[in-house]
Order: sequence, then structure tokens, then C-alpha cells
Amino acid sequence: MQEEILYNPELAYEHLDENYKKAKFANLNEFKIYAINNSKRYVTAKVTKYQKTEKNGYIQYACTDTEGRVYIFNETAVKKYTLILDTYTLEIPEFTAKYNTSNPKEKVILNLDKFMQSINDKDYKYAYSLLAESFKNLNFKTQAEFENYMKTNFFEKNKFEYEKFGDEANTYYTYKIKITDKTGIDEREITKTFIILLEEGTKFKLSFDK
Repeated sequence: MQEEILYNPELAYEHLDENYKKAKFANLNEFKIYAINNSKRYVTAKVTKYQKTEKNGYIQYACTDTEGRVYIFNETAVKKYTLILDTYTLEIPEFTAKYNTSNPKEKVILNLDKFMQSINDKDYKYAYSLLAESFKNLNFKTQAEFENYMKTNFFEKNKFEYEKFGDEANTYYTYKIKITDKTGIDEREITKTFIILLEEGTKFKLSFDK
């Protein structure tokens, strides 16, 4: 997987799960940009554990790397497989089942983890789609403005520490979060309060103090 993404992105693109590919990348060029933006990650990533599950007609391998990212391989035959590079772009059944049995606080954390993963992957298109429309209109009228803000005010690799949860009449929820540099290079600490609106199913929207 790593060598394909780094040195043969065309082949890696072909191996992507079709639904995942359509949801995440508009075309091959977008995937190549993704590969470049995450090249350091794929050079250093090592699988620390994996889970094998027998599915109907295929075998699924969920592989976790040293940074806690999960990659899913669906193998239909020897050397024939499709690949999903994250667990936030598509609603996988395991996530949906966990989400549906979680309380509001746990759901908020699961949603904020999606946001954190996406900005760490430099997937600003996905992260931007999670913002509340009023928050976008007031602060980031374009994705480019949002991307520039994230690059300037957050870390390249962010670690979220959940500090104080607030329940606003079972509609809006707040979470005060301490954000640090996951690499340990930058010693700053950033504190932000996120506001999350839980919508139907697993949908949600968020905003945060600037």
C-alpha cells in the first residue's frame, strides 16, 4: 500500500474502494495531491495491529498504524483487494453501530475525532463540509480561507484532549479542547471550544471559537 501511494499513485487509485473513491476524490489528480500532502505519513507509517473479519464473499483486514489511523483492506481473492484509507469519509457499519449506541457526549467525541483526523490528513474539503453554514458565512466564505486558517492556527499533526463538556438543552453541545502538537516539536497549547449540533442519524455540524 505505502509503495503504491508514494511511487505508483495511478495503481493505488485503481485499488481504492469505488464508493470511497467517489466520496473522497473528484479525480486522479486530487488523489495525487493527497498522496503528496501525506507522503511523510506513508514513509514512516507502520502497522501495529490488525483485525481479520470474514465477510460475505470477502475477507476484511482493518490495520492500525503507529499514529492510530485505520486502513481497511477488503480482499476478494489472492492479490485482489480494495482499499479504504480512513474511517471518517464513509460510514462503515462498525462505526454506525457504535455511534447509535453512544450517549450524546460520546457522539460528540466521535464527531470531533472525525474533524481531527481530517485536518491531520489535510483533507480540508471534508473538514470544511462539517462546518455550520452560519459559521462558514461569517468566518470562512471559501474553502481556501478555511484551509489557510487551519494551516496558520493549528498544528500539522493535532492531538485533541477533551476537557469540559457542556449540554445546551439537548440541542447544541460544547466541548472545551486542549490541542497540542502530536509530534511534540511545537510546545504550544491551544484551547478552543467547539459547538456541535447533532443531526439526524450520524450527521452533525460544528463551529469553534477563533
